[in-house]
Amino acid sequence: MPKPITPGIRSVLMDGVVMAHSCVLCGAEEWVELVEPHPRQSVRVDGVISPSPLGRRQCKGCGVGFRISKEDLEVMYRQDYALYSNRPGADAFNRQRYPAVVDLIASSIRPLRPRRILEVGCGDGNTLSAIRELWPDAETVGLEPSRDAAEAARARGHRVIEGMAESSLDDAAEQAFDLVFSVQVIEHTADPVAFLASQRSCLAPGGVVVTICPNGVVPHAELIHSDHLFSFAPSHLAAVTAQAGLIRRGGCEFFLDEACEFNQLVVASKAADSESPEVGRMPVISQDEVARLERARNAYLRRWSCLEGELSKRVGQCGTLICFGTGGWSANLAGYAPAIWERIQACTVDHPPTTTYMNKPVIEYSSLHKQEADIVIVAVNPCRQDLVSQRLRRDGYRTVQWNDLIER
Repeated sequence: MPKPITPGIRSVLMDGVVMAHSCVLCGAEEWVELVEPHPRQSVRVDGVISPSPLGRRQCKGCGVGFRISKEDLEVMYRQDYALYSNRPGADAFNRQRYPAVVDLIASSIRPLRPRRILEVGCGDGNTLSAIRELWPDAETVGLEPSRDAAEAARARGHRVIEGMAESSLDDAAEQAFDLVFSVQVIEHTADPVAFLASQRSCLAPGGVVVTICPNGVVPHAELIHSDHLFSFAPSHLAAVTAQAGLIRRGGCEFFLDEACEFNQLVVASKAADSESPEVGRMPVISQDEVARLERARNAYLRRWSCLEGELSKRVGQCGTLICFGTGGWSANLAGYAPAIWERIQACTVDHPPTTTYMNKPVIEYSSLHKQEADIVIVAVNPCRQDLVSQRLRRDGYRTVQWNDLIER
């Protein structure tokens, strides 16, 4: 009689059932559990707080960061995902962001001028609209699982296929695309190799796949979001690309706008008949690099686990506590320092487009003096906290920052 499997470094407990697990990149069956930023909950990119810990792990073979989702991803993204509407007042930010992404894609594939373009995970169509501004004669098609986002993209004039890449690209397979691209999507997928392989099947002769995702070589906020199922260093993204039957043709590492988001881009295509299969081999990832990633990730996650206690010391027994910010970093604060968030009485920003945020009233900043705030906690991107805090202090408010704890 076979021995029962028990949870450990070769298996994982899912809803009371022990399941064997192997790495989708290297096939290794051993991993380490990384530090939990909070013992009871975690935060998605769209600001939803999940009632379960993050559960981030790292493969002992190749060092890729991963977590195993208990959710039906297709159902979640179709019905319960609001990334494109969870940041009040983000329109001005996005107007600069999307053209910058498109310019980067265009420069990475020159001299190719694509005539048929597919974006996988097109959201509400903003990037496709920027693509159309650059290449007005190109045909643009989007693939998007979120019903609401797909409708928004259609309203902008794009043809949109609803569904997940791995199961829905058959609808586009008969169409040969010169450019298939995705921006901040592959890290959300359960099988990144299948995700890229499905795009490979849609390429026209000479066509390319462009993948943009967070660069996990240096830990930053992409590591704390529960809908990010993978954290890729460049070597990991190269491995996924090779396993999907694609050959890397170029790429870069970059910061996306002033938000200091560390990203990476890979351009890949099918192998030419004359090319050796060796060209697309999976890169070797050293154990020294695997160990470095584990140390760096644990150090970063440990700082998040200490955030609530440290902020409690800084806030003390103050009376009226106000939060400056209504974006993703405010959601991170709410998720990983819930006792602090519970004490916050209101949020404030300039020209708020909404009256509430995460169950807190939102106050126009020019009216904040009426609240007699004791402390304003600055809940914006760490790279902007100094500037925001300086402004608040000039206006007579006492502030609490936390960018000395969480730098990115």
